[in-house]
Amino acid sequence: MPTIGGKPLNRKLALIASLGVLWLGGSVGLWLLHRDGWDFILLQGHDIGTVAQIGAYYLARVGAQFPSIGIAVMLIGMSDFRRPVHTACMTVFGYHGTMTVIRLLFGRVWSSAPSLDQRIPVLAELGQLALLVGLAALVTWLMFWIDTRVKTGALARYAHR
Repeated sequence: MPTIGGKPLNRKLALIASLGVLWLGGSVGLWLLHRDGWDFILLQGHDIGTVAQIGAYYLARVGAQFPSIGIAVMLIGMSDFRRPVHTACMTVFGYHGTMTVIRLLFGRVWSSAPSLDQRIPVLAELGQLALLVGLAALVTWLMFWIDTRVKTGALARYAHR
């Protein structure tokens, strides 16, 4: 288990810090994404241009939030949880799931395109949530995989110089 100063982080501190990082880091990333605006052109019902534009937008949202997810799951990975991958996934799912429900219920961000089939943004939101949770699992698993390789694997001779 990766540690800071030889001791793992406290569970409560790790959860609070990771939620703070998800909130603050994700907000900064989305602010940078929306700083210059994001323009959509000719949004219609089900055509390929509409689906591609909305898909690219939500993929950019995932990219804007990836650094905060990486830091948050590293904090969880450095704590004393028995199942850090599960905890990281549930933390990311809980936070981003709550934000997705709030956006879907109260956001009405797609009301400016009345001819747009509203199922497309809803499915994109759910796809974004699944991708964010999957990235959390991947980053946490990679962190532990690299940690074991550095301690016992081929990288061990370089890590202890």
